[in-house]
Amino acid sequence: MQHLDEARRAAEQVLAEFLRGKSRNWRVLLIEDVLARLRMVLWCPKKDWDPSAEEIRQKLAEVSPAFWSGDVIQGSEPKKLPDGPWQAEAWEEARDVESATKLRVLARHRAKTGWFEGPTEPPWALRKREPAIVLFYSFKGGVGRSTALAAAALQLAAEGERVVVLDADLDAPGVGSLLAGHDGATASWGIVDYLLERPLMDRAGLDLGDYFHRCPSSLVPGTGEILVFPVGTLDGGYLDKLARLDYGSPHDGREHPFTSLLQQVREELEPRWILVDARAGLGDASGFLTGGLCHLHLLIGTLADASWEGLALLLDRLGGQRD
Repeated sequence: MQHLDEARRAAEQVLAEFLRGKSRNWRVLLIEDVLARLRMVLWCPKKDWDPSAEEIRQKLAEVSPAFWSGDVIQGSEPKKLPDGPWQAEAWEEARDVESATKLRVLARHRAKTGWFEGPTEPPWALRKREPAIVLFYSFKGGVGRSTALAAAALQLAAEGERVVVLDADLDAPGVGSLLAGHDGATASWGIVDYLLERPLMDRAGLDLGDYFHRCPSSLVPGTGEILVFPVGTLDGGYLDKLARLDYGSPHDGREHPFTSLLQQVREELEPRWILVDARAGLGDASGFLTGGLCHLHLLIGTLADASWEGLALLLDRLGGQRD
């Protein structure tokens, strides 16, 4: 039985061999679509297209029979409608194949856009007077991640620092309650509300004070303060809101609303630290936050093999995949 990974590798080998020795007018984009079927775009001289497309169809049908769609699309120039623009964009998004300079592979996804389209750089450089964005992440839940964040916030406040806490564990929030406001109350609106509302209105129309609460002085030692952005109110409408969130790059070219939130926090609240509690595992929000948006990353795990395997993925994302 052939699996998808094996089928993709076999197709790459066939296409790399097919392109060997051909001029720069030839190139191939292998596409793994959202249904895990393989398709491709072939750029070549017009006189060679029909026989080359047929040759490729036959070879890929032999090496990847269950996964090959049979679709070979004729490549167009970037400015030629209707296919040129999307083909050019797809080529730029695709990854190179080692030792085959005229071959690229593009994977399409149904979900997990945060892992593939999230920000790759912090919204500001880490300088002396700029707040540090610190992410708390664990691959497995129940390891004390939120508790560690709350303890760090209290310690920093004890040293006289202003700390902003963002509860970005939208699927299983907790730190907002750990660092609750007066009489255990939390803000009625939170990060989920901000992420939905920010694209619909100018920043001037958003009152940031609606989205956070202040830890009472009886809880915070020292002269510092802690401002907490909870996820929002966990009522009957929360799941509807959560299901509308998009962690991909905005199509209108504007910055993602989470980046807008960080910028607004920085400018209006002027904290020294921004501590972010991320969802455990491989959720969309965690992918978005671990792509490079934060300055520092605190990874928490256990000695269990599953914990180390998950953290290894994150370490590769934070370091091994970067130029």
